[in-house]
Amino acid sequence: MATMALPLNFEVVETDIDFVNSSVKFANRCGVVVRVAWKAMILAVVLGQIVEKQNELISKLNDAPLDSFTDDKLITLAVRIEQLVARNDNLLELASQKIREYGIWNAQLSQIEVQRDTLDSMAESYRAATDSEHQALLVAALETMCA
Repeated sequence: MATMALPLNFEVVETDIDFVNSSVKFANRCGVVVRVAWKAMILAVVLGQIVEKQNELISKLNDAPLDSFTDDKLITLAVRIEQLVARNDNLLELASQKIREYGIWNAQLSQIEVQRDTLDSMAESYRAATDSEHQALLVAALETMCA
């Protein structure tokens, strides 16, 4: 009985298998890249929202009639602002450790740094406004400067 040679070309099959394997690996890497890009875009949006909301807060605090607030209300505002400053500190610390090197969100992070400093100054001012000794020192300093 005569044997028929089968027209099998193992190299073609192996090449096709290698192509499929590399295509799957590439698709997996592309999936990772797409997920990272998506998260980067979401992070940019969230950071932008933080900047907008803190700008609104600073504007409202600047427009607030603080001289009509009680000392308790000023202390409450100072405490809430200090909590926000602490959260900004945590965010900026995380950013400096993890994402600042990429430079993607530096504009938003720089704005958050400025806002953090502004809010910190406001909290200090509110606390100082409730301290009668501090107020007396400020009045004395102003009188000396104006004299």
